[in-house]
Amino acid sequence: IQEDMLAEIRTVESEAAAFFDQISRYFITRGKIVTKVTKYPHVEDFRVTVEELDEKEYVSLKLVMCEIRNHYSTLHDIIMKNLEKIKKPRTS
Repeated sequence: IQEDMLAEIRTVESEAAAFFDQISRYFITRGKIVTKVTKYPHVEDFRVTVEELDEKEYVSLKLVMCEIRNHYSTLHDIIMKNLEKIKKPRTS
């Protein structure tokens, strides 16, 4: 049981790291585009690109939040169902 839980926790941890990486990449990309907007204020395409990027990231963050909720629920369920086995593991 403990090994299965640790495997699930590691999976969740790696996905969370990927989510953080995604957010960092979003801000880097947005910063580059905003720099172009300030450098070329007369080019409307850069402004539209910022809006489209923000909309895309909003949808992506909604999906990430759903994934986080699902992982939290799964981990909570596994831990609560096996709490006694976690507290008092069977020695072999």
